[in-house]
Amino acid sequence: MFYFAYKVGVWTTGATEHNFSFELSWEWLKSSVVHLGPAFLAGCLICGVVFGLIGYFGIRMLWRWSVVNEWQKRQLREAVKTDRVRY
Repeated sequence: MFYFAYKVGVWTTGATEHNFSFELSWEWLKSSVVHLGPAFLAGCLICGVVFGLIGYFGIRMLWRWSVVNEWQKRQLREAVKTDRVRY
C-alpha cells in the first residue's frame, strides 16, 4: 500500500523515482525522507482522497439500492395483502 502511494506520488509530481531498499530504522527513515518524502506524501494524499470518495459514493449507492429493494418488497406484500381481502 505504501509503495503504491509512493508510485502514485512519483507519477503525479513528476519526481524521479529512486531505487531503495526498506530498512526498519530511524537512520534509514531520516536519510530517505528527503528523497522519498514529498512523492510519498503526495501519493498518500491523492490515494486517500480518491479511495475515500469511492468508498463514500459506493456506500451511498449500496444503501440506496437496499432501501429501494426493501420498498419494492413492501409494495409487493401490500399488493398481495389487498388482493386477498378482495376475494
